[in-house]
Amino acid sequence: MRRSCIAVIIVLSMFLMSGRVFGQTNTFPWPNNPPIGIGTTAPANALHLNFSSSGHNDTAFIRLSDSSSSVYAILGLTPYSYPYYSSLSQGEDLIIHEHSQGDIILSNFQSSSLSHLYGAIRMATSPGSYLLPIPAPTAHDLERQTILPNGNIGFDLPPDTTSGLANPLDQIHFGGGTIPPPGYTSPVPGLTMYGGNRFESMMSASGVMFPYDWRYIAFNQYTNHTDSSSARHRRIAPMSSSAIAFAANDATNDGGMIDLHCVPYDSASGLSVDTAHGINLHLMGSKGLELWCDMSQADPYHHLMDCYRPGYLPYGVTRNTNGLFFHHTPVYIGSDAGGSTLVDFQKLANVHPNLGDDTTWMLAVNGSALFKEAWVNSADWPDYVFLPGFKMMSIADFSNFIETNHHLPELPNAKTMSEGIPLGKTEADLTKQVEEMALYIVQLNKEVEALKAEMNDLKNGGK
Repeated sequence: MRRSCIAVIIVLSMFLMSGRVFGQTNTFPWPNNPPIGIGTTAPANALHLNFSSSGHNDTAFIRLSDSSSSVYAILGLTPYSYPYYSSLSQGEDLIIHEHSQGDIILSNFQSSSLSHLYGAIRMATSPGSYLLPIPAPTAHDLERQTILPNGNIGFDLPPDTTSGLANPLDQIHFGGGTIPPPGYTSPVPGLTMYGGNRFESMMSASGVMFPYDWRYIAFNQYTNHTDSSSARHRRIAPMSSSAIAFAANDATNDGGMIDLHCVPYDSASGLSVDTAHGINLHLMGSKGLELWCDMSQADPYHHLMDCYRPGYLPYGVTRNTNGLFFHHTPVYIGSDAGGSTLVDFQKLANVHPNLGDDTTWMLAVNGSALFKEAWVNSADWPDYVFLPGFKMMSIADFSNFIETNHHLPELPNAKTMSEGIPLGKTEADLTKQVEEMALYIVQLNKEVEALKAEMNDLKNGGK
């Protein structure tokens, strides 16, 4: 860097000296009495370089121009407001103004051996004290926009604690606090945005592919787009993160996807984002809507619900005319007003009776339910009562059971009924009782017919 500066100084000195001998146009040449004018007969600046067929000589401390107009190709530091330089011109502004057919290019070289923070383009402002907090920052230049060599762009970022410079962590990185708000243990970070890396799916110098990542807008979350491992998803601060992501998903024919996810902070994961343990809502153009919680298959109830478009046939479904709604987790319908105890689906607290699997109910309704029709599937319907060889309780035993227990055999008693009954099993048990009663009636009818026959014999004198 020192050699480059020395070379520039030598070349500029030689250039100015050559202008002194051959090309100067000012009456009192440098170094005795500046200003120096090149391309102007009336230099108004300490150094005024100009090419203008119309002889524009507008005042500036430094002005470099190459045009017949005063508003094109200007690099100037002006002492006063000159709206014909720029409609935004104010006194002592540094103005860069190019012709509409030209480009303004800012570029900074980065050596491959230096930190990624070097070779950046940094833009700053120096606001007045009335725009600053108390105590004011020690730096009088506040970095407002940053472009790193890797393409990441930052807007009004807090300085990095190590370098003191802004360090945008994603393709676009917006803002972020430096002081924890009340109730927070860390400063609240800003937002990040990613719209696709120009190198994605290409080979890097380290021999690995630049990964393809979904496009997203995220809070307290960013992705290292040069890392293809699962560890590339990171947090900025030790707190929860959330994002809205977009994907084409053409490979799975989802018709595009919008993913909204929230991931709570886990100290065991640190600043890594464990996307398998959070809430994910997927909206897909070809399928419909999915809601996931703890997407790892090892976690219970990881798949909460699906709402599918008409015509989509998931899970072996063969008919979907009006759309399908799948709810994969227990559903409770009721109110918790008045402090009433809610249902604990997994431990079955306050839900009776136990289904028999010691796990959960799928639907609980705390109140009345209205049906036009209800269907209960049963694979154990008691038609076996009519099969040969079925042994029924004798009528005497049946009578004794009723006198002792005060309810029908195989049906729940009043206490159990007050806690709830399984409709399918109860309906099957009632049907079994009805079928057994039918057999009792048939049996009694045979006995009655036999008694009638004996009575008739007696009436007829035993003939």
